[in-house]
Amino acid sequence: KDRLWVLTRLMTEGQQRTYARRCALDVAHLWDAPPVVLEYLRTGNETIRPAARDAARPAARDAARD
Repeated sequence: KDRLWVLTRLMTEGQQRTYARRCALDVAHLWDAPPVVLEYLRTGNETIRPAARDAARPAARDAARD
């Protein structure tokens, strides 16, 4: 836990986003992620990030209910 905290403190915001996207891709198979979410996670295209965020919320909520 402490190592992860130190690592994330040393990373730039861009590096943190890349790491978070990779982690999310590792578990994307566990839910029916909308295509725009998968595209953002794979590419990091910031122009579609708001659409991916908006699409992910209800989809993730539905997956959590199941």
